[in-house]
Amino acid sequence: MACMACLVAMAFSGMRCVNEPVVSSKVPLGKVVDSLNWVFLYHNPPAGSIDLDTLSEEQKMMVRVYTSGEYARRYYGLVFGIPLPQGLNSGTDFFNPSIADGQVNPATGLTQFAMPSATKPQENDILVFGDSRDNPGGNVAIVAKVGNTELEIVQQNPGPLSNTRESYRYYIRKNKWYVQQPHVLGWLRKP
Repeated sequence: MACMACLVAMAFSGMRCVNEPVVSSKVPLGKVVDSLNWVFLYHNPPAGSIDLDTLSEEQKMMVRVYTSGEYARRYYGLVFGIPLPQGLNSGTDFFNPSIADGQVNPATGLTQFAMPSATKPQENDILVFGDSRDNPGGNVAIVAKVGNTELEIVQQNPGPLSNTRESYRYYIRKNKWYVQQPHVLGWLRKP
């Protein structure tokens, strides 16, 4: 009970539950591992790291549910009252490269900014990552903080060697904003 009270207090104060990489084999599936603006992030082991045949039906459902896209949908729903479509699960679902910088993406109803963008990332944007070797569908994260030269993201289901929170440098060159991370496609923002 004291642990639950601690989690609630930390969530309401904006504090993180964990600030180090989650070691998948030691953290139970569905455990709260972080929070941003009172919206909890749940642990989901990386693809291929567990044998699905050993899981209960409830655990299998949790593996399918606790994706990065689920967190972004839940975050925007709880924080802004913006329901995002259930089919948005990975970075490639959220981002349409044919949409011009600063235009609304009809699949999300959010304004999409393609990197490099004329618009600087800001807190609560959804940062979108494209395909990578470790994450073939891409990933999404919420921008938690924006400093002078660095932004911090929070992400559910970050992968085997990543943290729920990561920081990336960003900069402006020739009136365009860049995030120094090779897989970032851009960011989305409530209109």
